Amino acid sequence: MYFGTLAQAVSSAEDITWACKPQRRLATASRLPAGARGSRCWRRRRQAAARGQVSFSICNDYASGIAAARRLAVPRQLAVRTRPSGRVVKWPVQRVTKTLSSFGRAQEGMKRRIGFGFPGQPYSILEVAAAAREAEHAGLDSIWLAEDCWTGRDAVSVLSCLAMSTKRIALGTAMLNPYTRHPVLTAMTFNTLRELAAGRLRLGIASGLPWRPLVETEYREKPPLRMLREAVSSFRTLISGGELRFGDERVSLHVKRSCFEGSLKPHDSSIPVYMGASGPKMSELAGEIADGLLLGTGTTPEEVHMRLLDFNRGAEQAGRAGAELDTGVLIVADCSKDGSVHPNVLAYAVRSLMRQPLETVDRLGFDRDLVARVRQANDASDCEGAGRLLTRQMIRQFVVAGTIGECLETLSCYQEAGVKLPLLVPFGGRIEDLLQLGRIYGA
Repeated sequence: MYFGTLAQAVSSAEDITWACKPQRRLATASRLPAGARGSRCWRRRRQAAARGQVSFSICNDYASGIAAARRLAVPRQLAVRTRPSGRVVKWPVQRVTKTLSSFGRAQEGMKRRIGFGFPGQPYSILEVAAAAREAEHAGLDSIWLAEDCWTGRDAVSVLSCLAMSTKRIALGTAMLNPYTRHPVLTAMTFNTLRELAAGRLRLGIASGLPWRPLVETEYREKPPLRMLREAVSSFRTLISGGELRFGDERVSLHVKRSCFEGSLKPHDSSIPVYMGASGPKMSELAGEIADGLLLGTGTTPEEVHMRLLDFNRGAEQAGRAGAELDTGVLIVADCSKDGSVHPNVLAYAVRSLMRQPLETVDRLGFDRDLVARVRQANDASDCEGAGRLLTRQMIRQFVVAGTIGECLETLSCYQEAGVKLPLLVPFGGRIEDLLQLGRIYGA
């Protein structure tokens, strides 16, 4: 029921008052404890329910829940059944109405979209799943999972766990590589996942330069632009129920084997395709054939603006409206109350700075001598020393980091550049702080 989920939102509100008898407070708690089922508070509430001193109201949607709260007799309280067994919990209507309103806004959609992108390290699957559930409760847009060879972990395995752990939030890959995952295998994978997350899946696909040494022969035989065009076309054909020919073999997601009964039919929900791009030609191709453009980590707001110009140009050439297509960017992020930055995030900012040519360094207003000292420390594998040399301006040019105010300021730069969906990439810091940043940004 609706209030089964509502109970989780209400239980996280500050200073909730629980009452079982009219106008009498029996217990106050800042959170509903995990083991509260056997506590004195629960026993008193069960006893009060058994004596008929409380009642409960079950509503199936947000609007009727508010109406039911306001219709209750004096004292104005709302009773909600939170367990199938019939246990009863009551909240004062003023506090519940306030919490309901906040929860309803999250469910109806935030004013600004924001999501998370997990790189595979250094968080375990259980930590990522817990963060995905919290992000879903907070009303965030989506969770994306990277598949990069340096992490030693794949994206699809974790995606399957998140599909089981969540119910509403969108789930995507950032990015799958058509050279290492054949488009037929990708279509089969997403067709399977549609059973768990129909209507919530997003395919992020890119040629993946870090993988190039492993598939150098395939790169030469089929360059990235051609490979991405064919991969997107093949995926869409199969996922929509079509058929492909490979020589004399025909491939589809429908089971056509004779003398075989009870085969599962493919789901009919569509799956948007997002293409990753780092150059003008790939950005144009994304505008031509993809549902969205997804830019990788380290992309500055200035680069975002240039890529979106290419993206919109490709959309116009294909007779599409670029404004109707989605644009996202993965941004390494770390947020803290005191403005401190996690060493992993500092190291990423150093690597991003080292990739910049001198012309870019000058254009960004960085001191060449300071950049040279950072490079010297980095070449000597002094990661801590190189990170200490970075100025605040250097850090915030490549990552979202610092206090919530500083992070919001950096995110606003990406929004002004045309990004519709910023994706925060935790890189070792506290995920809870980034969740709070996401709530504030989206509010």
